[in-house]
Amino acid sequence: MGTTGIGRVARMPRSASGLIAILVACSLGGIADEAPISPSPARPSWASAIGMGCDHAGTWADFAIAGVVQRMRWIPPGHFIMGSPPQEQERAISGGALPEWVSGETLHTVTLTHGFWLGDSVVTQGFWVAAMGTNPSAHISADAELPVDSVSWTQCALFNATLNTRVPGAQARFPSEAEWEYACRAGIDEPYGGLTLEQVGWFRANAHGVTHPVKQKLANPWGLYDMHGNVFEWCGDVYAAYRLSDVSDPVGPPAGASRVRRGGAYQCLAYDCRSAMRFHGAIEDSQDVSGYRLCLSTQEHGTAP
Repeated sequence: MGTTGIGRVARMPRSASGLIAILVACSLGGIADEAPISPSPARPSWASAIGMGCDHAGTWADFAIAGVVQRMRWIPPGHFIMGSPPQEQERAISGGALPEWVSGETLHTVTLTHGFWLGDSVVTQGFWVAAMGTNPSAHISADAELPVDSVSWTQCALFNATLNTRVPGAQARFPSEAEWEYACRAGIDEPYGGLTLEQVGWFRANAHGVTHPVKQKLANPWGLYDMHGNVFEWCGDVYAAYRLSDVSDPVGPPAGASRVRRGGAYQCLAYDCRSAMRFHGAIEDSQDVSGYRLCLSTQEHGTAP
């Protein structure tokens, strides 16, 4: 297991009693000598045997299909400032006016009233193949730990539906755009989570024109890797301008031609990989820069799509 931006991930005890002790510590608000965390959710039905625990980044649970594991991180409800100020580092593009997708980053307060589970990395080729039986990746397909690429929004919707059929209680879905940015920021109002892009992501200056295995860079404080660069991540929302008011649980308009993509990719410049940066594409667009990060609802909250 790799390191995070705030230290090495604590080793989880293998015994059931050790796991119970950690879960109790999580529910009480944290582990001694670690940063405080939000109370844990109930154990999800999809969590693999003794595949749930807690560390300095919060609560995690392992989701397995055909023996391949995707670690999921619990993202608690809360609120944050979505978008970016005009003076944000890397937002201003030298030599011209701001393009529409940057100037559309209007600052507004978002409240998320339900917690959710989010993959600690983008979906790997190995996990996709375990679920779907084939590998759609057209960029590089030689390593199971590489992110799946060349997937359209429609293919990701089918991936979610397949998981929901094969794994009882999964409630797999797209993250909303607001959920994605909230998780990406992890409580830090900086373009790259308080670190440099070099530390957290693969982009044009360091990727050398290829994707890289997941979890090679530092994670954010909530234990999420590769939120910046490597491959774009599809969200559930139809792309539209932000509302000019504070909102709760926004999900975008009910219909439209394009869906949101976030996070930037290995071919992108630094400003494309900022926490607030917005991209979009047609639902059948399967460019080799497009990937996916799995989101799971709690049993009490099944958000569509």
